[in-house]
Amino acid sequence: MMARLVKSLVAGCTAVLLTGCWMLMQPQGFEAGEQVAAKWSTQWYGATVIGRDGDAYVVKYSDNTIGTVKPADVRRLLHRRQIRVGQRVIAAWMTSTWYPGTVLSLAEEGAVIKWDDGSTPSLVLYGKIAAFETP
Repeated sequence: MMARLVKSLVAGCTAVLLTGCWMLMQPQGFEAGEQVAAKWSTQWYGATVIGRDGDAYVVKYSDNTIGTVKPADVRRLLHRRQIRVGQRVIAAWMTSTWYPGTVLSLAEEGAVIKWDDGSTPSLVLYGKIAAFETP
């Protein structure tokens, strides 16, 4: 019976990820103190989760600004072993701003990212790369 209930809940959540069901798809959520990439308006930045505000996350951006973001606008940082050549990512570019791109190659200290805007590919250190898509 429990397996049927879980299957039903998950099936109902796959089409609409912004209704709170997202938490079922990623039951552990984000923990306070966790480093993430978070959206501010239309742009991505490095941030630290400070807590929850209902269904949203409260984050402290790298410039010390505090914001509240929907779960769909937070990305978990990828560990080195999770990054693959050809993978779509969001990564820090020179400053605290993060941009979308594709992993071209892996190096000891980071990954070379081909930026979507056509900028010259550059090395981004591990710890400054997040998944492009939501989990």
